[in-house]
Amino acid sequence: MEPVNSISRMGFRKWYERELIDSHVSLVTCVLSAFVAAACFETFTLPAPPLTALLQAGGMIGGAALTWASWLRYRRIMLRAWRFGEQAVCKQCTLYGRFNILASGAITPPATEDEPHPASQVWMNVSCKRCGHTWRMPEPADRPAR
Repeated sequence: MEPVNSISRMGFRKWYERELIDSHVSLVTCVLSAFVAAACFETFTLPAPPLTALLQAGGMIGGAALTWASWLRYRRIMLRAWRFGEQAVCKQCTLYGRFNILASGAITPPATEDEPHPASQVWMNVSCKRCGHTWRMPEPADRPAR
């Protein structure tokens, strides 16, 4: 329920901006750690002193792990921001990102063979600040891309 608390505290537009900044920091971390892993791989030699070889192997493994973790974080944050951002427009007056949260909750989708423990999906019932139109974010028919 983290997005709901953050959106109600700071507003949708500021939340969306911070999500984009946070996701792009993860992307920059992903690229930089990939460079570290590649540099350590480039300089790795077995005849090197044991400590040097161990540090280079650690740099390769750590860089690769950080690259993967940063990529997954970037992707998760961008998908969440995209999912909410696409539906933050009032269908009556086309006001973007200006709404009050009326109710919220989480739905856990049924388990499948591919995903035995699916993550809960947050939803919000919102009301436009200009015209009062209400809708649900995200729409019930929407399934986040995996």
